[in-house]
Amino acid sequence: MKMRILLIIIFCLISWNVYSQRLTCEHIDQFELTDIYNELTKVGVYSVEDSKCFGESLSRRDSTNGIKQVLTYSGPFTNGCLKCLYHKFGFKTYEFAPDDLIFETIDSFIQAYNTIMKSMLTSNQRRDIDDFNYSSNEIFTTFLTTKNQYDLELVNDSTLNFKMHSDTLEYLFKSDVDLITISIADSINDANPYKLSYPDLKTNGFKVNTGDGKKLKLYVCYDFSLLPDKYEICWCDVLEKKYRMIIPLKLK
Repeated sequence: MKMRILLIIIFCLISWNVYSQRLTCEHIDQFELTDIYNELTKVGVYSVEDSKCFGESLSRRDSTNGIKQVLTYSGPFTNGCLKCLYHKFGFKTYEFAPDDLIFETIDSFIQAYNTIMKSMLTSNQRRDIDDFNYSSNEIFTTFLTTKNQYDLELVNDSTLNFKMHSDTLEYLFKSDVDLITISIADSINDANPYKLSYPDLKTNGFKVNTGDGKKLKLYVCYDFSLLPDKYEICWCDVLEKKYRMIIPLKLK
């Protein structure tokens, strides 16, 4: 008899724990966004209407608490345009879900959440966001940091002079491109890379010791920390500041 009572108690505790983990509109603010995403991707557990209720409830409570943010999708072909545009209007963005996975519950949650958040925007701000179009030739993207022109000049038997510049970045940032700083190392684990300004690397270059003549690699990092916001090209302070690349040097 005691064993039966014990099993009933254990079953009730397990059932209560499982039930307590389910999302509800009344207690949605007790869950982190990552937890909400994980729950909503469980097939057959929540309906589209459930998800809409969750999004509306959380958005109302967040906005009441002074939180101004919109949920976005992430993916390899996304850029910082909307992130910067919302930043301009005083909103932050949160990458809630990948754009290559389809869940109606996720879409319903995001749409419901963002609809209430966007109601705090002015009509002009909403129009700017809704009408936003971009040209890949006129905006900043991470990919552009890899589009550089290189120049190698032999100084002596063991030294090369390496120069690098980017016509695209110069076109986008104009005179502000001079604020870009660059770090160069010959090892990915180098704790003290050589640092110089973009104009210095373009004009004067960086001396590279060729050593025994084997294949050389430079680990280069663009640092955009000093660049001011430039919303028209989709660059702003909330984007990643440092962009790294590996450049192989071919010795002739």
